[in-house]
Amino acid sequence: MVPHRSIESINLPSKMKQSIIDDLENFCSTETVIRFEQLNIPHIRVYMLHGPPGTGKTTLIHTLASKYNRDIATIDFANNMCDRDFKRSIRSVPSNAWIAIEDIDCIFHDRKDNDSLNNSMTFSGILNGIDGLSKMNDDTIVFITTNYLDKLDDALKRRVDYFVHLDFNTKEQTREQFIRFFPDKSDDFPVFWESVKSLKITPNVLQKFFVKHLYSDTIFDHIDDIKDFIVQEEIADMYT
Repeated sequence: MVPHRSIESINLPSKMKQSIIDDLENFCSTETVIRFEQLNIPHIRVYMLHGPPGTGKTTLIHTLASKYNRDIATIDFANNMCDRDFKRSIRSVPSNAWIAIEDIDCIFHDRKDNDSLNNSMTFSGILNGIDGLSKMNDDTIVFITTNYLDKLDDALKRRVDYFVHLDFNTKEQTREQFIRFFPDKSDDFPVFWESVKSLKITPNVLQKFFVKHLYSDTIFDHIDDIKDFIVQEEIADMYT
């Protein structure tokens, strides 16, 4: 089961968050299900979450699944996986589960010798597997994630119904995180923002920075360290 996490706890721009929820609500509504049946088309929705590492793509998937009481079936492109294995994985997804295909760009790009993703998947195999979802149960929802949307072929993008671009923190996101970690210092946020607004910070990196200094007397004693911290985390992401 997916651990419960409130949708309010994830750091996304409020308009984006509400737009995704509205789209899911519309897709899952009885009216939409009936209309799809009348049109004799499969009741499937494919979402593409794209943006830099650490912007919350996986967290968003699991939070939405928690909100709608669904499990997540993650397709793992392990070593030696082939097109047939991918199709088999798709067919074996439980009816109550949503499907997550993460970091799809890594399957075809930047492979190294002895890499764990050094499999025999083909692009046509991916497309055929996604197209085969039409034979599955109704209410099928698929989330595909990528750090590099521009690396994906247009044929794959045409299978996507809804694109979600997750980016570096906005002021709104930064404020939410700041107040969440330091609720008694909410009046100090403007000062903090002036110090970091020129930096490209992901929700993940900012959370790690706040956790590191959670019990410091004041977060402002460490603002000068945040640039180096961001660089260190970016380097770490390159090797994970």
